[in-house]
Amino acid sequence: MGWIKNAKAATLGEDARKAWDAGSPVFTPILNMPSSNAGLSGRVEDWEHMMAAVLAIGWRLHTWAVCSDSRGRPQAQPLFVRP
Repeated sequence: MGWIKNAKAATLGEDARKAWDAGSPVFTPILNMPSSNAGLSGRVEDWEHMMAAVLAIGWRLHTWAVCSDSRGRPQAQPLFVRP
């Protein structure tokens, strides 16, 4: 299952790099709750890996919101800005 986390992180990192290279002042991904964590409290490792990939590009977390998708599953909506 480790490859899934790495693939998600790599994909988000690529998106973050494209936004950075395009000169966007902000980067606004949506992170979906992995099915293995649905309804559980505690650490969401998928999100940790994905966030780390974005931070590695140079983005800095500005704000963070969590809401539910159309099926009631948690979704994170971080806002990253340039330092």
